[in-house]
Amino acid sequence: MKQTNALKEGAIMFAAFAALVAGSLFIPLLGLVLIWLLPLPLMIFTVRQGLKPAVVLWLILTAVTFLITGLLGLPALLLFAAAGVVAGELIRRRQDAFTVWIGTSLSYIAGLLLVYLGSILIFEFDPVVAMQDWLAGSISTAESLAGSLGQDTEAQLEEIQEMLGMVADMAPMILVLLGITMALVTQGIGHLAFSRLNMPLQRFPAFRLWQMPRAFLWYYLVTLILVLIGVPDDSAMYPVLWNVHPLLEIAMFVQGATVIFFFAYTRRVKMVFPVLLLIISFVMPFLLYLIRILGIIDLGFNLKSRMDNDRK
Repeated sequence: MKQTNALKEGAIMFAAFAALVAGSLFIPLLGLVLIWLLPLPLMIFTVRQGLKPAVVLWLILTAVTFLITGLLGLPALLLFAAAGVVAGELIRRRQDAFTVWIGTSLSYIAGLLLVYLGSILIFEFDPVVAMQDWLAGSISTAESLAGSLGQDTEAQLEEIQEMLGMVADMAPMILVLLGITMALVTQGIGHLAFSRLNMPLQRFPAFRLWQMPRAFLWYYLVTLILVLIGVPDDSAMYPVLWNVHPLLEIAMFVQGATVIFFFAYTRRVKMVFPVLLLIISFVMPFLLYLIRILGIIDLGFNLKSRMDNDRK
């Protein structure tokens, strides 16, 4: 009976995934939405039936998708289906929300790396080079427009050109951020679906209670010192530094944002105010630095705990 139920549910999830793949590939606008639903069938199936049946279903989906769409549909299997299996298995084991997020992020990052390597080796197409070419064309258009208007933008364009040259060096950071973001979206969709299906799921704690590992503080300080000292462009440390340091800056910003939300909660300030502050910080860079400093202080001196003790 259990095997029969697994086969029935596997057939349903197979049909659902196939329909989502077809819609995401052949329906231009709706496909942009449907593609984010691709992990859901395998996520649900893995939670209900376990890892081994989910892997079997994944292999069958891979074979059928390859026969129907060729190489066109394989990225969906490498990215979204694999992430659905990983997230589903971690949820089935009742892991906390952060563990599910980390595991799903690693799955997406590995999938993105395989897709990137496949596009170079099989199709001889480098997405990073294509992005650089597109940005270079946009800069040339902006330069021509500024020249026709009589504006001198040589200094600004030189800075942009330097940043353009760093796109290839920062490709690993972009890949990691993309994988983390995709995992968060997948988990959010899973939360909504599991709530409607009355399936168990560990939720994230309130944002104000998020806490980065304290080791991140020391990593950040070391990379900050290296940035201030300066690392030669031709050294092996240069690309590592310019990929790790921005990620740690984001971590410090997130930690500082939790301090703001914690303060607003303990002082019963309406949540709209910290949200507006974070939005404004992206327009006023000095606020970004201040929020990052709050994160550093919180990791170093347990600022939120001290604020909570003062309130009591």
